[in-house]
Amino acid sequence: MADFEAVEFSTFDGVTLRGDFFRTDGHNRPAVVLVPGLGMLKEHASGRIAAALRDAGYSVFAYDHRGYGSSDGAPRQQTDPLQQSEDLHDAVSAAARLPGVDASRMAVLGIGHGGGAALMAAACDPRVKTVIVSDPFISGRLDAPLYPPTQLLRAWSEREDVTACGPRQPLYLQCWPENYEQAHTIGRDSPLMHGNASLDRFRAFRADAHELRLSWENKITLQSLYRLARSEPRDHVPRVTCPLLYLVEMNGPSVIHKQIVSTAGGYAELNFTQSSYLLRDHTAGFHDALHKQVDFLRHHL
Repeated sequence: MADFEAVEFSTFDGVTLRGDFFRTDGHNRPAVVLVPGLGMLKEHASGRIAAALRDAGYSVFAYDHRGYGSSDGAPRQQTDPLQQSEDLHDAVSAAARLPGVDASRMAVLGIGHGGGAALMAAACDPRVKTVIVSDPFISGRLDAPLYPPTQLLRAWSEREDVTACGPRQPLYLQCWPENYEQAHTIGRDSPLMHGNASLDRFRAFRADAHELRLSWENKITLQSLYRLARSEPRDHVPRVTCPLLYLVEMNGPSVIHKQIVSTAGGYAELNFTQSSYLLRDHTAGFHDALHKQVDFLRHHL
């Protein structure tokens, strides 16, 4: 969608990140910081989400993670949930300074792995008054056994080589499956993600990139696996004291999600939807998930 203001801001360690600000009408309005998921750009995350939230009375600030899209940072295409949670603090600061925003009513909406970063940030940032996560990344310990065979060992080998021989160009692996065979075959050179849902997400990301003329690459650094494997967003949930809306798809592992939500430090609501992953689609599940988010924001922000 158009009609947004391009914004750039600096992180605590001096990296310039860039985002899009979708301002709603009025003054002193609540704002939602939108955090993209694994391998996503800000445009993938905002799509029709920003329009719907803005129409409901919320300004939206969607930004690119460091190393992705329009933001600075090296190496490119590296996902580090711990670093992303730190950068999210600075994104909240940037959003709070934007025109028309009520800095006392800030919400964070994290998608997929961005949801993991949102949980970690909300656990220690008193400025975040409401947090919504959609199919969040919850545990590297649980995910690592599902990585393509030997890839995590390759990540450790790369670290050993760099410490022994000095810096070199980072190694990469494919993130999302691009066809049915890749989605259902797990081997040494398989994409990180697999299954029909992952294939659907790749197709949505690719369609967005084509439609919006984005420079999007379906890859992440091999060192992303090391950083993902050591991250445990679920351990931070007991410290999330602001209202939490936790959305997952109906076919997700319900037991683990129920257990995690039960540990929240404040009010927490678990909702199962047909399509909680916020893509630019037209399904009933998409609108159901969006309605739940708007309703939650109206009650708690």
